[in-house]
Amino acid sequence: MKIQILFSNLILILSLMACNKEDFNQEVYLGEIQFSFSIQNKNGDDLLDKSVSGTFNTPSISLYEKIDGKYVLYEDLNSAHPYGYKIIKHDGVYKFTPYYLGSPKLYTHDLKIDWGNGMIDYISVGLENGDGDTRIIQEILYNEDLTWIRTDQTSDIYFIVKID
Repeated sequence: MKIQILFSNLILILSLMACNKEDFNQEVYLGEIQFSFSIQNKNGDDLLDKSVSGTFNTPSISLYEKIDGKYVLYEDLNSAHPYGYKIIKHDGVYKFTPYYLGSPKLYTHDLKIDWGNGMIDYISVGLENGDGDTRIIQEILYNEDLTWIRTDQTSDIYFIVKID
């Protein structure tokens, strides 16, 4: 038993050592997609800020991933991100980041976000091969509009969605 625990901890430590800062926002590994976006109205107000009128940041948000042709609600109450996403404030802006999505073997991840306010948005993340079991995000479509495209290997994967 002690050897098994020691071996498991060694694998975890080696995995963490293999990661570097540049990998954080660029690759999909073991089902985790690393990108984020913010939402603004036509006046530039941050609609993920709970203090803004008409905020999208409510407990009613539901995240779905397309699996075998059907959108499946993400919910794992034992997870660090029980509803498959987090909203955090970074550099003065609130950002929505989805987590724990599907198989890293796929080349496209299709997501649906039900904001709980009558709006539903769709995100399609296009990937290509990286090192080993990783996939590198190449493009992101938001409601079928090309919203982000890789221009170099070090760019952050972040975009702003404008709502009328």
